[in-house]
Amino acid sequence: SFPVEGAGVKKASLGGGNSSAADGGDSCPLTPQCSIAPATAAEAPAASMWPAPSPAAASQVRIPTAVVRVPPPLDPSRAFLRAIKDGDVAQVDAIWTKHRDVLDLERRSMWEHTPLTCAAYYGHEAVGLRLLDLGADPTALNEHGAGALLFAALEQRPMLLTKLLEDGHVDPS
Repeated sequence: SFPVEGAGVKKASLGGGNSSAADGGDSCPLTPQCSIAPATAAEAPAASMWPAPSPAAASQVRIPTAVVRVPPPLDPSRAFLRAIKDGDVAQVDAIWTKHRDVLDLERRSMWEHTPLTCAAYYGHEAVGLRLLDLGADPTALNEHGAGALLFAALEQRPMLLTKLLEDGHVDPS
């Protein structure tokens, strides 16, 4: 039970929820099983589990508010890598077109993947082919000596395998 209005507490609304005049304003907008303090002493239960607050404390009652945090936009390099990992060719093209002056097709990720080895690792054949068209190095290897050719073979991506082998840049042995 909540302290009553006569004890220095006013009936409060958490604001902006589903509380209305029709339901007496006593439903909590956050959870349906929650209720707001009774408006009058007659509505209050006989005993309160909390002591009545002092008038000074009652004037400091705070209504909860929600804080919505919006993450900052990704920098172009991270957005480019995210589009590659997602297999989104249209987004790869859009980011490349807009930020080609700051993007590096040979930039290494945490595991020493280039964008091309990353696309092949995730099995995104169309993205890998597009990166080759943009000039990605087909011979780049990660920290374990694995490259786009190995990942394309493991992920069974025949068009990417063919492109890597036909260009003559990758030695299959």
